[in-house]
Formats: sequence, C-alpha cells, structure tokens
Amino acid sequence: MVATLLKFQPKPQLTQTSFWKEWSDIIIGKTAGTLGQYEYNDSSMAIWNKFLKDNADVYYAPGNEPVVIKRGIPVSAEIIGNGPVTLVSRGCGTKFFAKEGLLKPYLKNIAKVIYMDRTENALDQSEYEGRKLFPDAIHKRICHDIFDPALRYDVIGTEVNVLFGLTLNNVSGFVQDGPPQKDYQDKIKAMKEQMSQGAHFLVTGDTNQDKESNEAAYRGQIAFALSMLRRNGISIPFDFEVEYHPESYLLAHYFVSDQVWPVNIPTLYGDIRYHRKKRIHFNSSGKFPADVQIKWTEDAGLKSHFRPEETMKDHQGRIAWFHFQK
Repeated sequence: MVATLLKFQPKPQLTQTSFWKEWSDIIIGKTAGTLGQYEYNDSSMAIWNKFLKDNADVYYAPGNEPVVIKRGIPVSAEIIGNGPVTLVSRGCGTKFFAKEGLLKPYLKNIAKVIYMDRTENALDQSEYEGRKLFPDAIHKRICHDIFDPALRYDVIGTEVNVLFGLTLNNVSGFVQDGPPQKDYQDKIKAMKEQMSQGAHFLVTGDTNQDKESNEAAYRGQIAFALSMLRRNGISIPFDFEVEYHPESYLLAHYFVSDQVWPVNIPTLYGDIRYHRKKRIHFNSSGKFPADVQIKWTEDAGLKSHFRPEETMKDHQGRIAWFHFQK
C-alpha cells in the first residue's frame, strides 16, 4: 500500500466520477486492476483499431477467436435447437460481422437481436452490420454496463447470449492474492440475474499460460491506455508495462513513471508522491485454464454443456469455446 487510508481527505476540485474513485483507490493501494472498463470509449476506438492493425502478428485474440467460434458453434447449435432465437450480443464492439456473423449458418431462426455495449459508436457499427445479417429480425440496442444485475430486456423464443472479445477475462485484483475467482463469479452472477430461465451463454475465453506470448500480445497498448488518462485530465508521461503472473492467472497492466524525480499523482485523496519505477497496476487480463473457468462458472450458477476435456480450442490451443446455460 502506498499510504494509510486514514490520512487522506477527498480532494474537492476533482470530479467525483467512478473513474476518479477507482483511480484514487488504486493509487493508495486499496484496489488493483479495476480500470479496464474505462479504456473503451467512443474517442478511443480509433486508437484501439490502430493497435489491432499494428500488432496483428502478436495480439493473437482477433485472429484466433473466429477459429474457435467456427469450431464451437455447430456443436452448440445442435444443443440450442431450431426454434426462434433472441441473440443477445454482450459487449458487441465493432466486429459484429466478423464474429456474430459466423453464427448465422447455424442459428437459422433469429427473431430478435439485442446489442449491448458501453459506447454508442460500437452500437452504431454492430447494429448496422446486424441489420444486414438478419434483415427480418427485430433489433434493439442497449447502451449500458453488461454486468449490471438490474438490467432487463424482453426476448422472443430461446435466449442465446454471446460474449466475444474475451471481455469476461477483464478482471481485477492484486496478483499476490491469487486467482480472481470472486471478481469473475460476480460478473457471471450479474449476467445470470438478467437472463431468462433456460438461457444459453456462449463465450470465448483465453486459456493461454505461456508467459512470453501473453506479454508480447499486450505490450503495444500504451497509446490506448494513456488515452484513458488524457480524457480524465491526467497528463503524466507514464510508460507502460505488462507482466504475466501464472500463480493468479493475471496478465497485469502497469503504468510506470520513468521520471528521475518523484511524481505527484492527483487523486481524490490529494496528490500522492510516486517514486521512479513504482508500478501502478491499473488493469488485468485473466488467462484461466478451461477447467478453472468451467468450475467457477458452474459454482456461480450456470451449468456447462462441455467437460474440461471436451473444450474446443483454436489451432494454437489458446482461445477456448464454452457453452453454459441457466
């Protein structure tokens, strides 16, 4: 911990937004890895797309995920059946055609499509592509946190939730505290509250345990990460580092000051002095083995249609396909 909580009083000139609360708690050592949700913003999507283009050779998720979707959906479609389906795209992002489009040959009776995301730009892109893919369906967009347990929506027929982009792997927690089971399960429980009884949940997960390829995949995200700080008025020239911690399954994202003098970091509790090379753990990417992800999800209330040894993966054995049901 950087300092004792009791010594700080909130700094009144800073806006008491959820970002500033999370940022301030990270700086004083109360929490870790909770800022990933704030990186994605309408103004940051161009930076994110540039990262994807510039790092296509090492950031394996976008290329490998469609491979495992193609392998998993024929089997899952047999389980779901041929009745009318409401497709709920959670965190739909800007790659709807490239991912959800792969479901069309197998889910042939989609009556309604629900698009969920935190940014209007992502919703615009996904709905545009979704209407072309499923012209006869009803289309509804929801700009909201997909993990809000109070979120509700109407469905037609069988509810089929999909969560691509490895969003479920964005978890928080201190690396020294071990695997972030509670944070992961809180997300599952929140989504379960939203779902109708019998709803299906198709999700991809990153199971990669190789330290070198994990770290190489994320090293190029400095501009994307810093854009989050710039939007919130923080102009400190941080460096960016990542490190995979296999004991907790966490790929930790760090801001690091490379200044030769201590840096005053603004928080709601006042300015906190950080010394050179002190790392700020602001985001995490979970890398959960298939058996771990299945057990955590089942313990949170959704049953798995596949045993760990039946889990389908991509050609590199990194991204896995999971099928759960309420």
